[in-house]
Amino acid sequence: MPKSAKRFGVPTNPVTSSARATVQAIVASALKQAPVSRIQAAEEVSRLSGERITLHMLNDFTAKGKTRFPLYLVGFFSEAVGDDRLQRFAMGPRFLEMAELGELVTALLDEAARERLVALCGDIAKISADLDRIRSESRAHRRTARAQKP
Repeated sequence: MPKSAKRFGVPTNPVTSSARATVQAIVASALKQAPVSRIQAAEEVSRLSGERITLHMLNDFTAKGKTRFPLYLVGFFSEAVGDDRLQRFAMGPRFLEMAELGELVTALLDEAARERLVALCGDIAKISADLDRIRSESRAHRRTARAQKP
């Protein structure tokens, strides 16, 4: 399993060194530790995703050499079993680091400071969108000006 497997609370095994094996181990561990039964987890994933997910399908997601876990179900599964390890693994190292930094900042700030930070991030996103629009308009204007030159 990849080095990250241990980070997500699943045992490492150098013989099965693959991301697929890590996903299977995380899903199996999450189902085992879930406060709901596997059948209830399947029903909840079905409800959240709008697709029929059966107990048999969940079991296949954990079996070696069986069905791969579909990416579009990761969030629904994590919510259904109350375990975000699969989501965190799917993020990859770069986005996981950003999420963990965000969690650290959130833990350090009081409610008012968090609200100001969220508002500031919203302002930054709007400014960034405005800059993108201005750049695009500027490029279009330059193209038009060049096209009109004799």
